[in-house]
Amino acid sequence: MVDSDHIDVMVLGAGVIGTFAALELQKSGKTVTLIDRQLPGSATSMGNAGVLNRGSIIPFNNPALLKQLPSLLTGQKTGFDYKLSYVFDEMSWGLRFLSHCNAADTLSRAIALNELITRSAELYKQSLLPEMLNEGGWLKVYREELPSENSIEMIALHENDVRYEALDAHAIQELEPSIKGEQLKALWIKDTMALKDPQQTILAIARNFEHLGGEFIRSEIRELSRENGKWSVKLAAGENITSDHVLVALGPWSKDFLEELNIHVPMAYERGAHREFEEGPVQLTRPIHDTDAGYVLSPLDKRWRITCGVELASLDAPRSSKQMDDACTAMQTLVTPGTKIDKPDWLGSRPTLPDSLPAIGATRQQNLWISTGHQHIGMASAPASGELISDLINGREPKMDPAPFSPARFNI
Repeated sequence: MVDSDHIDVMVLGAGVIGTFAALELQKSGKTVTLIDRQLPGSATSMGNAGVLNRGSIIPFNNPALLKQLPSLLTGQKTGFDYKLSYVFDEMSWGLRFLSHCNAADTLSRAIALNELITRSAELYKQSLLPEMLNEGGWLKVYREELPSENSIEMIALHENDVRYEALDAHAIQELEPSIKGEQLKALWIKDTMALKDPQQTILAIARNFEHLGGEFIRSEIRELSRENGKWSVKLAAGENITSDHVLVALGPWSKDFLEELNIHVPMAYERGAHREFEEGPVQLTRPIHDTDAGYVLSPLDKRWRITCGVELASLDAPRSSKQMDDACTAMQTLVTPGTKIDKPDWLGSRPTLPDSLPAIGATRQQNLWISTGHQHIGMASAPASGELISDLINGREPKMDPAPFSPARFNI
């Protein structure tokens, strides 16, 4: 039987969001128990490209998306795929998602995302050893033209003081000799870091949490209920653990889990995959984003990882390798990787809310909190998300404006 007499907060979900939240809460003086059926960072967070990128402050549902819809829906873009039945089932979600594709809304959300990602970068530097980080920025590679100065992307970069440099093909190859191509152009986003190993980073954060006195329990969570003014979690082996507060940070599984408590989260799933290769014959020193083919290639510890684009589909829909195969074909026109590492592709789902902002804060139920919906920026925004939820649970003045991330905007 687990001793739960003095637990202030139970954090459900040991992905990067939950693990950082548990650490920040433990640092604040709370007694915290972190619960997951797998080791920290073993599910959605494991698939991350590891890019901590201020260039990702422009949400996917921006004005440019409307112009791209015909080519996206007709399968002309490697970086996007969808299951037609799922799109029909989630039509109301899709219309809400598209309703945010205007300039004023996009630039407002970019400010909020920039604050979250910038603060997270500061916290990563405080939490990790220097050798765990790559501070060389990242390259957004374009096979045709760079975005115009009056595009929503460039306006957002300027308004948020993101440092970048435009490069022609010669400058690209001076910076990254591994990249091939005579007509390429790129934006070198300098205000970006990358992790040498995303999962090992999360495991290091979890060890720090335990070193400070936090408890990690590896178990399936069977039920969450409220009894006598406390929250009670029933684990797979039958144990019951109680606490004053519960934080649900279950990533794409948050939606179904919270439905059991009559809390409806408007979440859709952007499924993705990664495949890994041995290092190529020419060193790659920073992540690259092939904007036309929709993949990201990251140099990790003694290997390269390619993450393909987005597939809109349910959590349990059958998966094809075509999108990843097409991304790898496109990659090999840009760089030469080493041999494919002999292990299955990682497959996972990214939780996305209609405005492409996470939900971080209190729900309508007393002392039940959530931090979920981080779509593609979970790794880049986890430390500040953890700090924000810790401030809110502790009743402290947050270090950033919590309003853009409030679950109340969805009546959660």
